[in-house]
Amino acid sequence: MTKQYPTNCFTRLSESELECVLAWRNTDRVRGNMHSDEVISWEQHVAWFSKLENDATREFWILRQNSRPIGVLNFSGIGSTEIEWGCYLGETNVWPGSGILLEVAALDRATKLKPAEKLVAEVLSFNKSAIGLHKLFEYPQVSNSHGGVRNGEEYNKLYYEYPLSLWEQKKETLLMKLPKSLRALVETIEFRE
Repeated sequence: MTKQYPTNCFTRLSESELECVLAWRNTDRVRGNMHSDEVISWEQHVAWFSKLENDATREFWILRQNSRPIGVLNFSGIGSTEIEWGCYLGETNVWPGSGILLEVAALDRATKLKPAEKLVAEVLSFNKSAIGLHKLFEYPQVSNSHGGVRNGEEYNKLYYEYPLSLWEQKKETLLMKLPKSLRALVETIEFRE
C-alpha cells in the first residue's frame, strides 16, 4: 500500500486570510520568536497588508496543507541580489516535517526571483528550531550581534546568507539527508500565483 502524503501548496496571502494570520502571529509561540514581541492590533495588521499589496519588493505566501492554511513564508528585497526571508507554522497539528517544507520552499522560490544571488535570514539566538533548520541545510552564518534583552535574558541576532548557486549545487545531496518520508513530502511543494 502506498503512503498518502498531503499536498503542500503556497498561495499568496488574500484579504480573507488576514484574521487567521493575525491570530497566528499573536500567539505566544510565534510572537515570542519575532523581532518585536508586541501584540499586533487589527488596525496595524490591515495597514501592513495594505502596504504589502502595493510593494513589488515583497511577497507573502500561505502554506496550505491539503487546502488547510497552516503557515506563512515571506520575502523582502525582491528585485535585488539579496533577498531576506522569514517563515513560521501557525498551526501545531501539522504533518511531521512541515517546517522543513518552509525551508526548502524558501530556497527553491528564491532561485526564481532574479536577479537574486543569495537568501538571507536574521534569527534570534533563542529560536532553536530556526537555527536547527538552518544548520540542517548548511546555511553559512556570517555574523552574530547583540540583540537585546527579553524576559530578563540577553540574546543575539544571528545572520545567515545562503548563496543560491550553492543551493542549486547541493540541493539533491542535502535532501538525501532527510528521511524518505520527508523527501516525498518535499516533492509535493507547489507555488500557485
